[in-house]
This record gives sequence, C-alpha cells and structure tokens, in this order.
Amino acid sequence: MRVLILAPHDAALLPSNALTVVVLAALVGVGIYTLRRRDLGAVHGPRFGRRAQFVVMLRLVRRVFLGVVAALVVTLAARLVTA
Repeated sequence: MRVLILAPHDAALLPSNALTVVVLAALVGVGIYTLRRRDLGAVHGPRFGRRAQFVVMLRLVRRVFLGVVAALVVTLAARLVTA
C-alpha cells in the first residue's frame, strides 16, 4: 500500500478548499476505522520487546539531536553569510 505524503511546500500549492476537504476526509476515515474496530484498546500490552523499544528510542533521540544540530549549523551559516 502506498501512502501519499505531502511536504509543506506541496500543500502550499493546493487551494485552501482542497485542504479542508482532505482534512475532513481524513477525520471521517479515522472515525470509521475507530468505530469498526471494536477491540481497539481492549488489550493493553507492549507492541515490541524491551530491547526493540530501547533501540527505537535511541534512533528517535539520534534523529532529534541531528535535526537540532543541522538547524544550528544552518542558522550559523546564514549569520556568517549575512554578516
């Protein structure tokens, strides 16, 4: 199954009326999915083991750290260019 992902600059190209329809359709779709899944939330338990959760958390922390570092580098480079 392919999922269409719009970046912010792609969404800016669409008229606001189209985005309203897309958001409304997504809300209705999530609502229907939730209503049809009667067992949703009935069983509580971890989806992954402790090791897998730890690895996922490390990857998330790494991505956030690299994102912050990249933002700082871009900001500093922009200041150096404009100075």
